[in-house]
Amino acid sequence: MGAPKERANLVEMFRDLGNEPNDAELPTNTHFPHLNTREYMLRMTDPGQNTDPQEFHECFDINRPGNVVMAINDYRTRFQVGHFWGFQSVKAFKERGSAPPPGERIPITNPPITALKFVQDGLIALGRTTGTIETWSTNPSMNGYFPVDHKNEHVGIIMDLDVFSKTRSKIVSVDNAACIKLWNVNFLDVESTHTFHHAHGDSITGVSTRPGSDDIFVSVSRDRSALIWDRRQALKPASGMLQKHKEHLTAVAWVLDSGQEETHLMKVGDNSGSILTLDMRNPNEIIKEISAFNRPVKRIKCSEGFYAVCGLTNIFKIYNINDQLITEDTSMTDFIRDVVFHGKKVVSLCWNGEIIEKSL
Repeated sequence: MGAPKERANLVEMFRDLGNEPNDAELPTNTHFPHLNTREYMLRMTDPGQNTDPQEFHECFDINRPGNVVMAINDYRTRFQVGHFWGFQSVKAFKERGSAPPPGERIPITNPPITALKFVQDGLIALGRTTGTIETWSTNPSMNGYFPVDHKNEHVGIIMDLDVFSKTRSKIVSVDNAACIKLWNVNFLDVESTHTFHHAHGDSITGVSTRPGSDDIFVSVSRDRSALIWDRRQALKPASGMLQKHKEHLTAVAWVLDSGQEETHLMKVGDNSGSILTLDMRNPNEIIKEISAFNRPVKRIKCSEGFYAVCGLTNIFKIYNINDQLITEDTSMTDFIRDVVFHGKKVVSLCWNGEIIEKSL
């Protein structure tokens, strides 16, 4: 037998080298990892423990009492993260200063959030870039948040989700892998009830549930089509609403008339900045088309005879359901990411955290 091999000196291997190089010396130093590597990040304080909101405000929602939840992501690092925050009101958000009180922040560090909705006044559903659906519960004072359940059943990035308004216990989510999933949600768990793979020929960019229904919804996609879905139809749940439009479809919302009664009309946004009016009784027919922006439409929200729309611009507009312009705001200094109706006001959220309220 040969001579025994020398034992590894573990003390020497893992000793603290000290004298960490400065930023200029780091790229050529073999003893310390690069700033963008996971090893370096693990040496740092957990980014979820900071008390400052990130810079990129993605989406938000407001419940009936006026509580606000907001998704704020960080896209500056190699490993992107997403947080969500809660506030008692829009006013509390505006007056938050550099950071909200500790109780109003949900201290969670996870992948970026792409969709966020109140299912009920105390129940929140959100979707992430990893395809995860999560539910959280809270209380009217917004001083505590409790994880309910989460499911990792989407393959792609969740692009949008919506709540069925009849019972407010069901949601629908869509992803960029052309998959649609329906869920039962409550304060105990999340349960997937239906899955439609290859629902479109490309990424699904928007979904909207029919007011007053727990079964019917519409989806739009980059494949330039819109589909009406009825989950009660087991053999053929989808029917064509619009096929081979000239542009990618980017957003959709079902119209409400002034009496809060359901209608057959919906508003669809496309990649050229146009708003299309479609009627489910007349498939493949555009009832009306107007030009809202010269850039893609980002969000459309409807409420009581009006709808609000924002695009990849610093402008948002409010129309009545007959497409007459009611008001237009150009005061934002960055792109507007989301708009929400609350009572007789429309609230818009800017990429940099600015928030504007407009009365109807």
